[in-house]
Amino acid sequence: MQDEGDVATAFTLARILSNIPISRGGPTSLVTFDIHALQERFYFGDTILPCFESGIPLLKNIYRTGFRQCMLLREFTS
Repeated sequence: MQDEGDVATAFTLARILSNIPISRGGPTSLVTFDIHALQERFYFGDTILPCFESGIPLLKNIYRTGFRQCMLLREFTS
């Protein structure tokens, strides 16, 4: 949150995703790429197993294959 009145979107989204039903094998795995705040692991309920991954290895593989175009996306805040 940056300004007064901003919504804490990470916590709100985690609460929404925590309503995903339990899978056949137990808690549902949710893979999230390039999250920079590890405390968000604790925002989820017991039915979600958050897995945080980095997208850098994926970009390196794409670059090695000869694909040289890149897109930079700014993080959006609501």
